[in-house]
Amino acid sequence: MIRRGRGIGCMWYPIGFTVAANPSAATVNVNEDGTAILRTGTVETGQGSLTVLGQIAAEELGLAPDDIQVVSADTDTTPMDTGAIASRTTYVTGNAIQRAAAAAKAILFEAAAPMLGVKPEQLEARDRKIQVKGFPQKNLSVGEVAFHSQIVLGRPPIGTASYNPPTVAMDPETGQGKPFSTYVYATSRVASPWGSVLPCRKKCCSPMTDRRSIRT
Repeated sequence: MIRRGRGIGCMWYPIGFTVAANPSAATVNVNEDGTAILRTGTVETGQGSLTVLGQIAAEELGLAPDDIQVVSADTDTTPMDTGAIASRTTYVTGNAIQRAAAAAKAILFEAAAPMLGVKPEQLEARDRKIQVKGFPQKNLSVGEVAFHSQIVLGRPPIGTASYNPPTVAMDPETGQGKPFSTYVYATSRVASPWGSVLPCRKKCCSPMTDRRSIRT
């Protein structure tokens, strides 16, 4: 017998370790040809993490994802990472990479500012260029600035950073604390004219996902 059904699935999920430290570190260096190398100790286990992490570095540097070479999980060359566990990679390692890329970008801005006749805080990185805010026609390529910073000024544009989610241990008497720094929330509505369905419990599903192919 076919039954019509509607349902809703909700989820709440903490990211990272409970209170315990779980840091990540990263190094980003910008090359004279306008590309960049990202070094991270995390590993790819099929979830697409290295793609996401490369995109984070690219966005911060104003480059394209294809401009980023990701070197991962090489204990000879990559910095420490707690691991691809507890759904922490994008949030924790991603924050370390964003900070490392920002540090490298700051070096580029300091090199580009006198070349463009402005202050570093007046610059932005977009479309593979370092340009003056509000005056995009006044720009230099990232590669040109990286070359000038390293070869002329003697300051290679390399940034290193780490990130550890801030937490507070739970007080056994008051019950107050912050055991995790961030959480994932999701809701999925399900409806089917062909039969009753099961709510989707996967974090990857967006709200209002229709799971018509799942039947009881």
